Amino acid sequence: MKHRAVMVLALLVASSCGSSTPETAVPATAAPVSTEAPDSSAVETTAVTQSATVAPTTTAAPTTTQEPIIPTPGAADTFSADHLSLGSGSWFESADQPDFVEAVAATWLTPQDVVLGVVQGGEAVAFPVDQMSYHHIANTSIGGLPYLVTY
Repeated sequence: MKHRAVMVLALLVASSCGSSTPETAVPATAAPVSTEAPDSSAVETTAVTQSATVAPTTTAAPTTTQEPIIPTPGAADTFSADHLSLGSGSWFESADQPDFVEAVAATWLTPQDVVLGVVQGGEAVAFPVDQMSYHHIANTSIGGLPYLVTY
């Protein structure tokens, strides 16, 4: 067996040491060109399974958020006298240059609270009716213009 392996090795070395100059190379026309389709049954295929190189990460399930309540334009179609203050004289104080907060900071308001809304020059301001029923008047600037809001 050893003798056979040495012979095969010697033949391989000898064949690889041959000249490869164009003069001794086998002409391209020496081999016949086959016009037959290859036999697909003679082709051996091997399935290769690839594994991920990076382990997949798990993410939390998406959470649903509450749909925003979009107000309808115009005045409310109902009136509640629950917060109406009636009395003699002019004892109410106007809200002059009231402080405003971002909508997310107005946690005391509920989606059911009615507000008077003004949008001017890209600035939106809401005056809660519960507060306006006490003050009745708000003097302020919205979008760079002076406004007098009454209720």
